[in-house]
Amino acid sequence: MLDNLEFVIILIMTFYDEIVYVLILSSSVASGLLLRSVENSRIKQLLSSSFGLLIVLFLCGWETLHSILSIIGTLCIIKSHNKQTPLLAFIFVFSYLLFFRCSTLFGLPKSSAVGNAVQLLLTLKLISVAIEIHDYRQRKSREKSKDDTPSSRFQLSLQEEPNTYDIICYSYCYVGLFTGPFYKFRTYQDFLDQTVHQSQVIPWKEEILIRFKQISFYAVMYFIATVLFSVDHVRSDAFYESSFLYRLVYMVPIFFLGRMRFYSAWLLAECSFITAAFGAYPKSSNPKPGHGPTVEYDSTEESESIEYSFETIRNINPEGSEWSKTVRDGMRNWNMTVQWWLANYVGKRWPAHLKHFRTAAVLGCSAYWHGIAPGYFGAFLTMPFVMFAEDLLSKLVRQKLNEGNQLQYDWLNWFFKMRSFEYMYMAFALLTWEDTYRWWKSVYFIGHVVCLLVILSCTVVQLLLSKPKRVKKEE
Repeated sequence: MLDNLEFVIILIMTFYDEIVYVLILSSSVASGLLLRSVENSRIKQLLSSSFGLLIVLFLCGWETLHSILSIIGTLCIIKSHNKQTPLLAFIFVFSYLLFFRCSTLFGLPKSSAVGNAVQLLLTLKLISVAIEIHDYRQRKSREKSKDDTPSSRFQLSLQEEPNTYDIICYSYCYVGLFTGPFYKFRTYQDFLDQTVHQSQVIPWKEEILIRFKQISFYAVMYFIATVLFSVDHVRSDAFYESSFLYRLVYMVPIFFLGRMRFYSAWLLAECSFITAAFGAYPKSSNPKPGHGPTVEYDSTEESESIEYSFETIRNINPEGSEWSKTVRDGMRNWNMTVQWWLANYVGKRWPAHLKHFRTAAVLGCSAYWHGIAPGYFGAFLTMPFVMFAEDLLSKLVRQKLNEGNQLQYDWLNWFFKMRSFEYMYMAFALLTWEDTYRWWKSVYFIGHVVCLLVILSCTVVQLLLSKPKRVKKEE
């Protein structure tokens, strides 16, 4: 009996973070079924935000103060009506994120996993709402100068400027509060404005069933793999006494572990949106992950005749992530709403005269957002190097291949895409500079070396092919 109890305790301690997240997400899924029956938008707003804040207070305790200070600081910037509101909000929130990560240097306790997750998602939300409000003010100013001519994209952006209460409620809304997906304030407002009739006719059972089938498979695979493999093994001296091939191949199950864990968590998080009818838009509006509708749609159309899509809150496409042929396409199917945030709030707003550094800036920002551990920067800043090599090789090779050979090349590229992700993910999993450098060194930096050889080879071949032929002199 004691042995069984000890086994249960060990099991709970091993998967403590996973158990906490499963309980949070499961309660969120159940809450959505109740929330969709609430008619009054203000009551729906209060309930959804109160539930989120209560969970944060219960699990994070005093750490909740970090989120409160972040919100207050951002509100002050928004209320100042400064022309540089997006930039100021970006600098403030990301600076506070640095303080949050370095809180132990100021004598504060180390943040919990849940507290870190809340701060991560809140960072995206606060910067986004500041940018949305700034864009709304600019649009209204332009419309006023043109005799109040309404913008053609009015329906796809904010309809009115949110007040302080609205922003606080948006920040603590329980849906996606701990795991994402990220969503704009406009998406949140559309959720509140749904009538009971609309939310009731939006289909959810089939969407949930599809995801539950996937979750059951990925979760089982994750727990099986956890028993067999561990990133802690890579940190041990015994690991480096093994052969080079063993050290290299071990990156395959480590990345498999990470994929199964993220797939399970994100798919379950999507279910909490679906039960609440959060982020559901007509398919005709062509919604995109993170962004929402990209085409005007008639919101007054009879709900029964509409075919709905939850693409706005789609955060992961496991099939696309697994079977896409390139690193670039693989990234587009991974953490999709955050990818949209990075592309639109960093990439598209990056200075034009520094466009050659845009990709590195976006991935560097992503690394910083994930954490300040060197492993994050090692993983994300290796990616532009890999994508550059991949692009050069593809451009060169495809010029000489027929249709059949291109298909073979695609599958060869898929093989190296997976190996590239595995190589980079080892840095993401090991985190510290010592552990990352030790493993990369033990496999002779093979990922970096191969990319460098590909870049040099493609450059030389391209130069030779483009070299003008000498014209023979006529005798």
